[in-house]
Amino acid sequence: MIISKISRLGIICLLTTALSLFVHIDAYATQDTDESIVDMPIFKEVEEFKGEDNYILVDRITNDKNMITGKTLKNSVIKFTINNVEYVSNSDEYGNFTLLVEEGLLVDVDQINIRVCDYFGNDISNLSFVVHDILPPIDPTISGVINNSDSIIKGYGEPNCSVKVIIGDQEFTSNISTNGYFEVNVGDSLREADRLSLISYDYFNNHSNMIEKDVNDVIAPDKPIITSVDFVNNTIYGMGEDNCEVIVSFDGKKYRSFIDNNGYFLVNDDEGLLESTGHIKVQIIDLSGNKSDEVLFELERQNVGSIALKSLEPNNRIIKDAIIKLNGQDDYISNKDKVFNLNSEGNLVIGDLPFGDYELVIRYRTNENKIEENLVNISLDGENSEIEILID
Repeated sequence: MIISKISRLGIICLLTTALSLFVHIDAYATQDTDESIVDMPIFKEVEEFKGEDNYILVDRITNDKNMITGKTLKNSVIKFTINNVEYVSNSDEYGNFTLLVEEGLLVDVDQINIRVCDYFGNDISNLSFVVHDILPPIDPTISGVINNSDSIIKGYGEPNCSVKVIIGDQEFTSNISTNGYFEVNVGDSLREADRLSLISYDYFNNHSNMIEKDVNDVIAPDKPIITSVDFVNNTIYGMGEDNCEVIVSFDGKKYRSFIDNNGYFLVNDDEGLLESTGHIKVQIIDLSGNKSDEVLFELERQNVGSIALKSLEPNNRIIKDAIIKLNGQDDYISNKDKVFNLNSEGNLVIGDLPFGDYELVIRYRTNENKIEENLVNISLDGENSEIEILID
């Protein structure tokens, strides 16, 4: 009887112990309802710490790779949607995952959707991640040749990028269309350029190589001008496009010279023809062979006059054989008497004499074979610039 009671008691204790263990495993602490105790936390036993709400960390995705790596819940299924195609991977016992895709798949992808699922297919996390573009755009190309008369640069490049044209210290930017075509308006900036540079940028500021292109000079130089003529030193001065060749023509002769960096030139008349010419032609040829218009200049001498000698007897042999000297204005006659002879008609015109005082010496032989000399003093000025002398 006593043994039976002890057995019943043992069974009751055993059940009580088992029940207490079961309650302990699932038990959790709750805040005391006593109003005197406040802000006490609730503690709950969980299977695993899951971190952030979305339970996934993904390494930076770039379009130059064929691998996506990250970390999420261990032993889970990760589904990647790339260009509407789903790829599947699994995380290991540490939560790490890796997805390998075919080479070049990510080149034109902007973003990827990643879902983390349990083995029952339930979504635990669903997020989209940006694919960072770090690949440079293709190098832009220019259609055809570039002339310095052009105002529009045309070509092709990577779609939806921008293109920049650099001419000297000027920059011009335009967008490349979805079909890869671009046009850049550069105005008249190519007129003085012999080279330009071209570069393309994408949305992520990746840039292509800098492309350089020669500019063909097809524009003829502007017309030259003559600034002055020095009849004493037989020199012509003028202006034109710098670093070009200048050709000066008069009296059937051509003289070549070069225009300096400042746009000035001079031509020396070594044959002394300049004094007697009335017209000069000037033309400029640049380094590309472009020629300016040939300009004809009429020489207008300033502050000069003339002396005309006329014989009253054109058939008089004595007058025809006379020798005429002109003294004065040393700059004009280079400190030497200048000797003139009458023409077949017994006349003589001495032109382009600078204003001043002169002494005209007429020396001749008489019928008696005697030498005689006549002196005439002449003053040339603004009021008396043309003087005529009659010889009897």
